[in-house]
Amino acid sequence: MIEIRPVFVADAETLSEVAIRAYSDHYRHFWTDGGEWYLERSFSPDNLRAELADRGNRFYLAVFEGRAGRIFENQTRQFSSGL
Repeated sequence: MIEIRPVFVADAETLSEVAIRAYSDHYRHFWTDGGEWYLERSFSPDNLRAELADRGNRFYLAVFEGRAGRIFENQTRQFSSGL
């Protein structure tokens, strides 16, 4: 059974591992450095902790047989058009 569960600040390491694995499977070949700069900037545990602490972001992991394998993100901020 697949379980969709919310991700919390304490899950930043797991989220980082899943995000790096998912990104690397599809996009690392586009980068001359293998995407190392981008992976660190976007998916480091410290960066993800900051994103997870922002109440405007919600992350979810799909877990199958105890292994997290997919990330879902939902930003809940509402922006004003300024008009």
